[in-house]
Amino acid sequence: TAVNATNLGGGNLAITGGLSQTGVTVLGATLAGSVGAIDLTSSAQNAGNIGVNGGTTVDITSTGQGVGTITVGNAAVPSGITTINAAGSYADGGNNTLGAINVTGGPSVSITQTDGVSAAARAASVADPTNFTQTSSAVTVQGDAATTSVSVVQPTIATAANAVAGAGGVIGITGGAVTITDANSGSAATDTITTATLTHYGNSTIDSTVLNTLTLTGGAAASGTLGLNRTTADTTGTATTLGLNLGGGGFGAITGTHAAEFTTVNVAASGGANVLANFTGAAVRALNVSGDQNLTMTAAALLANVTSVNVTNTGSTTFGTTTLNNASSFTGAGGAESVIIGATTSAINTGDGNDTVTLTGAALGVGGSIDAGDGLADGLGMTSANAATASATGAFELTVSNFEQLS
Repeated sequence: TAVNATNLGGGNLAITGGLSQTGVTVLGATLAGSVGAIDLTSSAQNAGNIGVNGGTTVDITSTGQGVGTITVGNAAVPSGITTINAAGSYADGGNNTLGAINVTGGPSVSITQTDGVSAAARAASVADPTNFTQTSSAVTVQGDAATTSVSVVQPTIATAANAVAGAGGVIGITGGAVTITDANSGSAATDTITTATLTHYGNSTIDSTVLNTLTLTGGAAASGTLGLNRTTADTTGTATTLGLNLGGGGFGAITGTHAAEFTTVNVAASGGANVLANFTGAAVRALNVSGDQNLTMTAAALLANVTSVNVTNTGSTTFGTTTLNNASSFTGAGGAESVIIGATTSAINTGDGNDTVTLTGAALGVGGSIDAGDGLADGLGMTSANAATASATGAFELTVSNFEQLS
């Protein structure tokens, strides 16, 4: 029998068994033992805890989540997709942290959290001399043998500001830490989580050696760092190519023991300007950048080891403070590329667009060349001492071409 239950009182709703379960409650709830789908709605969760175990698909909608937690599958994992939509609760007068969200198992997990800050509260914050910060839920997803994809979307991050003369105030929003762990992360069995999507996150980690598609979206205030890891016991199955889809905004550095194993990284820049603090992949040999939005890799440590960089992005692409490996080729596109070059022994072709190449020395290596392409304001950057040394003979000018500016 399908079980439908409603609790509009002050206590928690409890349902056990049934072919399916549909629950409506005001606070928390405990649902377990369903043969089929589970659907739960909490209209004012606040400090109430929600726990769901078993079933096939699990759909949870929570409004007004405060310190109350949401837990799925800790005793019996669902066999289907888990979808959680949780709106937080913000009350002016102090900092607050939304309750943890923990999910175990299921082929895919999708968690979306909004801050729950009312339009009236936002309007009042503009003139408020004492604004506070809400921290999004810490989210933990523990995969099982069937889990292949995880998506976690949190509210847009903002730094709290108090209203002062000439500047309005802002309610602060801090991203919650996201921890995604494959079921096989501590064993020699092959991992299963291949795809992860994170939006507006705090410092987070993903532990799956087969992760090959990563989609990130940030905001004007950057999301946190992201560790892509493997444990020492996890010895089977390693993805060596990463599709990194950036949907606009700022992102902390991407590091970790699995990040160090990728040999090819394909970055797609979309959705707006993207700023990535760093990617430290020591094994990356091929870096490909596509898309139609600006991309700035502030440090770009992986450039020190690559052997080829291919840019087809039509937005500008800036490769930060790391010098390109001297043995690496570089092919640009119609956007404006910016890259630091040393004594390269390869062909550097920045393509169309107004590109910027900064040289660390006074000469290129044997066989090295730089062609700035068809831009109208391509710039070559050198120190005055290196420029003087380079111009002392005619050899240097034979290795560079199509620059319109020297700085």
